[in-house]
Amino acid sequence: MDKRKGIGLRLVFYAILSGILMSIAWPERGIPVLLLIGFVPLLWVEDVIHKNRSGFPRYAFSLYAFVTFLIFNFFGSWWLKNASDFGAASAILLNTFIMTI
Repeated sequence: MDKRKGIGLRLVFYAILSGILMSIAWPERGIPVLLLIGFVPLLWVEDVIHKNRSGFPRYAFSLYAFVTFLIFNFFGSWWLKNASDFGAASAILLNTFIMTI
């Protein structure tokens, strides 16, 4: 496996892990401290990208952050589908975009 591809897969894993950790903290009886801990894998992704700038495009961190926030918004806003599937999808995607920028 190519080294860059291996790093990219690991970064995707950490972005997903970050989204899942933040999602677990959000429910009514969640564990709020996980919101802070959930940012650690995402910050590690940013550190790896920052140290290897030549190996990543300029917008790489934004893509990993988008994955994290998409997972967080999906699990945090799933209940919106009770009103409208289209409304839920729109709210989740727009909120993810706003959180990413």
